[in-house]
Amino acid sequence: MLGNAGTYSGISGTYGVAGTFGVGGSSTGSGGSSAGGAHGGSTSTGGSAAVAGSGGSGVAGGTGAQGCAHPQPGDMGLLLQYRPANTNTTADAIQFDLQIDNPDDRMVSIANLTLRYYFNNDLGTPMADIWLSQIKAVNTTTRTVDAPKLTFTPTYMEATFTSTDLLATGESLLLQLHIHNADYMMHDQSMDYSFEPATALMPWCHIVVNEQTALAWGTPPPPS
Repeated sequence: MLGNAGTYSGISGTYGVAGTFGVGGSSTGSGGSSAGGAHGGSTSTGGSAAVAGSGGSGVAGGTGAQGCAHPQPGDMGLLLQYRPANTNTTADAIQFDLQIDNPDDRMVSIANLTLRYYFNNDLGTPMADIWLSQIKAVNTTTRTVDAPKLTFTPTYMEATFTSTDLLATGESLLLQLHIHNADYMMHDQSMDYSFEPATALMPWCHIVVNEQTALAWGTPPPPS
């Protein structure tokens, strides 16, 4: 879980290890390193915030929640949370909820986002149902946005967006996806890089989000 401590202090620095989920530092800061950032907030494994990153480049990086290594396009970057609808190892459909949060102090264009869910595509010709595509505002009201376009390769599903909507600070993009084939054949989710049998929404780095050409969230699988 993300912690709720810490303060904003710039855009460089790193996501902390040892349980710290932080972004911190300024381009002239000193001290600090991959041990944390100024936006402290410890994870469930503890850890404390550090001060500004050394030197800084205007793009934070490092290791954060779940060992997620990713650069951040802005002060805070994006945060993806994931929950499968079926936590069984084998299932006749891959179903999950996603929430892409924008804690940054800038607007994020949904059209600039690309999402990848990595799985062992043994479904032949997959079919996809998009049950939900909404933006949740800060006051928790929702509005429907254009559903993403889904394409498949042997190793991942990719979602691209044409919506002209923007994610303001504190808003979230909500998605519910359902992937199967025409015969609803059984699929072994334990072989899928992006699957985790979580029972509640949680930050999960095995699903990747790109913003334009920049890795905005997640850790892609190692080359096979």
